[in-house]
Amino acid sequence: MPSLLVVAALPLCVAGHGRMTFPSNRNGGTLAVAGKDDHCELGSNSGGLPHNLDTCGYQTRDSFQSQPYAPTNCNADAMTGNLINAAGKVHGDCSKVDSKDKVWKMPWAAPGKAKLWSACGVNGGHQSSSTKDKHGKPYPSPHDGLNLPPSLTSSKWVIGQTAEVGFTLTKNHGGGYQWRICPGHSASHNPPVSCFEANPLAFASDDTVVQWTSGKKEKFAAIKVNGAHVTPRNSEFRTLRIPMTAQLNSGVRKAPCKDCVGNKVAHDEIRQEWDFSLIDTVHVPNVPVGHAWLQWRWDNEQQDQVWTSCADIEIVAGGPNPAPPSPPAPPSPPAPPSQSRLVPGNSLQSGGVLVNGRAQLKVQNDGNLVLRDTHSDKSVWSSKTSGHDNAYLDFNTAGILAVRAADKSRLWFAPVHGTPVRAELQDDCNFVVRDASGKSLWSTHSSCSGSSAIVV
Repeated sequence: MPSLLVVAALPLCVAGHGRMTFPSNRNGGTLAVAGKDDHCELGSNSGGLPHNLDTCGYQTRDSFQSQPYAPTNCNADAMTGNLINAAGKVHGDCSKVDSKDKVWKMPWAAPGKAKLWSACGVNGGHQSSSTKDKHGKPYPSPHDGLNLPPSLTSSKWVIGQTAEVGFTLTKNHGGGYQWRICPGHSASHNPPVSCFEANPLAFASDDTVVQWTSGKKEKFAAIKVNGAHVTPRNSEFRTLRIPMTAQLNSGVRKAPCKDCVGNKVAHDEIRQEWDFSLIDTVHVPNVPVGHAWLQWRWDNEQQDQVWTSCADIEIVAGGPNPAPPSPPAPPSPPAPPSQSRLVPGNSLQSGGVLVNGRAQLKVQNDGNLVLRDTHSDKSVWSSKTSGHDNAYLDFNTAGILAVRAADKSRLWFAPVHGTPVRAELQDDCNFVVRDASGKSLWSTHSSCSGSSAIVV
């Protein structure tokens, strides 16, 4: 992994329970400070920013408690806190969860599902100044993280390459995290939460690097949670493998690498002032060039909180002399029933199908893209986009495969990384996007009834 420069930013004191430290970001986190010497309390000022910004932590509170979401993440191996025992009882089967058990109301029980008040959080995680602290004193008027000053420097990310991202904690609530971007919005144009949800980033390495403020580095194998267990579906979250204090002390969880434990604070079971950041490598997707917002999202296991941080990045095209992006091609006519593949510039209108042997991929009239085994008439995969009449499947010239509504807004997309040249329906009921060499860049990972293992 290339060395990361320690970025100096205006706010020098880490604020809040967790935030981004790389690249240069709006919350002021840096690799040089990480989570050390944090004397901040929720609702008070920290980090060198003006008092009215109250940067002690940008998060969303109570969002999951008030929403009756069913758990989707029930694997004990993905837990580092109070969900370890509960998940161990159901053995990964979420249908066996005791819905009355409050531990299953935490955001990490359904990663990505809890709704955010703001894409970049609200300081202290309180929506109004009527919320009082433990002393009965009202919190200051909340400040939206979207309105924090832009990053002092804007990191350049090259399409098709990889980029490094990092974060730190000062209180460990367990759970896991995801990185997302929102392209097409300037630094002064506040993006909606839905833009980040539509662009989760894929991890480019199976390892996470621990980088201390001293420059020392270690790494450990990451634990991923993906597929139907997360929102957006088929994106990837990573488990926060640094153990919570209680679970470490009891021996239920061990540190994933030598010295990979936060600096514990006396008489506080969750406070860990990390003198390190966790660094991951992510793929830079094929999105419009220009300014983009980067978001780190941490879904807690021990608390009803989701912490977020934002940064400003610049997306640039690869190659020495990149050509300007071509305008999207107009939707093409529905594909004939015998066609089994699409190439960039093609689309399937409502009612259109791809067919290969017993496999059929159809854009239903209700807007749902469904892959069906015609022998058993069983659906083996779908985009779950029903309720949108006249939706269509678009494989545009930029290589983005997406189900779009009649107004061209994106309802679903395939997280493709690389340069796709075709999307083909195989006769084993697997729909695959490939590059020029034939390498699979994404697939539905589905199969016909009774077929052999999926080959992509």
